[in-house]
Amino acid sequence: MLGLAVKGGIYISFGGLLLGMGLSAVRYRPLEILLLMLAALAMHFLGAYLLNSPFDPANQVLPTIYFSDDWYFEPEGGFEPRVECWGGYLFALATIIVYTGWYRQDRLARNLALWGLLGGALGFSGGQCVRAYNAWNDNALAGTLWSRLGINWWNAMETVFGTVMGAALGSGAWLNRRLIQPASIEEDQCWPLGIELALVAIHLPMLIAVDFVAIEFVDALYDLGLIMVLIPVVAIAGGRWWPFWQVLPLTMVPIAGKTILALVPNYVDANVAIGSLCYDVIPVALAMALAMWSGQDSRRNRDGHTFVRWSLLVASWTYFFLNYAFIGYPEPWNEGSSSLTNRLVYTVSIIGLKTLVWMSGSGKQQTTDESKHAVK
Repeated sequence: MLGLAVKGGIYISFGGLLLGMGLSAVRYRPLEILLLMLAALAMHFLGAYLLNSPFDPANQVLPTIYFSDDWYFEPEGGFEPRVECWGGYLFALATIIVYTGWYRQDRLARNLALWGLLGGALGFSGGQCVRAYNAWNDNALAGTLWSRLGINWWNAMETVFGTVMGAALGSGAWLNRRLIQPASIEEDQCWPLGIELALVAIHLPMLIAVDFVAIEFVDALYDLGLIMVLIPVVAIAGGRWWPFWQVLPLTMVPIAGKTILALVPNYVDANVAIGSLCYDVIPVALAMALAMWSGQDSRRNRDGHTFVRWSLLVASWTYFFLNYAFIGYPEPWNEGSSSLTNRLVYTVSIIGLKTLVWMSGSGKQQTTDESKHAVK
């Protein structure tokens, strides 16, 4: 449980840190981000060396601080020790926090990193508590509504994790809302389109290969998260189109691809094309179209509310559609499905998101109309 708190806190703290960097008034330039990420990568290797080594399972030699299964708990063996890398990510995270929070005086990035640390620590360990409760009390819910609906306890753990860490980051952003002042970037400060396309031509094949093709060189690079995000983070700082591409199509490509990999081989030949069209081509094309429209609209409208509302709506519906295709749609009359409860939670969540998007748009439109009326 302590290991889950440490790892969950570190991982989500990265999310809070990057979110704060994007929303703060501090302007980070591409070269600055590149050097910072390279420094973080170097510190990652140092942290992994100091905290996650030695690792020699053949001789039962493990790091001094080690959270995974080992011979202390199972002296008879029969398990395979896992390589841990939390020490490397801890050093990398600390490097970026020190630079942004102390050197660049970016209070929002620092504060949201700490909120992410709290949310990840509580969420990952708290979610596992839910799963452990079922393991220790297998019949506690027998005869209840939950037993009839069915619960996938692994999904329940993930749902609790996401809910807690999301609530923590959302609370942190709300409490620090006065610091949210995104730095304005003029179009002449952005890279030429050719550079952005060249980076896509490098990043996208690597992203696809690491998930779907066994290439030793690519796996050695992109299996490490800090390297996988290196191009996107730098390109978002320097490009005009990359922020839209990253939020929508580039994120969707591997998810849609994994859906195809899981579902299409089960179809008969006649349905392979239809399945590929529904679960891959159409979602990615829709995301790309929205990204291009949003990029064009950003030239005329600097307010990001429109993009946030539409991208959230399209992305959430698309991902829920892909998720339901993978695990099945929520059918309350079909009792006994192991993940029906989670599917119902997902359905309520997306309805809530849709409602909030609608309310946000209505409120903004009302404010705009009132402003126009006041000017007249």
